[in-house]
Amino acid sequence: PLHTFLTAFEKEGIPSDEHSKAMLYAALKLRLSLVGSMLVSVCSSETIVLEWVPHLVQLICCGAVDRQPDNSELFTNCLDMLNALLQALTPDFHMCMVSGGEDGKKTHITCIKKMK
Repeated sequence: PLHTFLTAFEKEGIPSDEHSKAMLYAALKLRLSLVGSMLVSVCSSETIVLEWVPHLVQLICCGAVDRQPDNSELFTNCLDMLNALLQALTPDFHMCMVSGGEDGKKTHITCIKKMK
């Protein structure tokens, strides 16, 4: 799973040899492609959105994906998915502001806490 990848990456960093590095990015690209192909169903569940947002933020923050030429596609994919996931929460937030409800506000606060 992605959590295992992130834990290993934080401990070991990017592999130094090009073959291992290429395999690592290929595996990560495959996982993100699978999630991307299911993004509509992922976005339909607030619980799943709140599980995936911190993982994508962590991929970017720990340096697993960045704007370097060898993995810039992964970086933009992560940003695009993060954007879609956060927008999936937006209707609740908007309704919270309009109607004064607390559900949307709680969802966004939970999401922000998980991103930190």
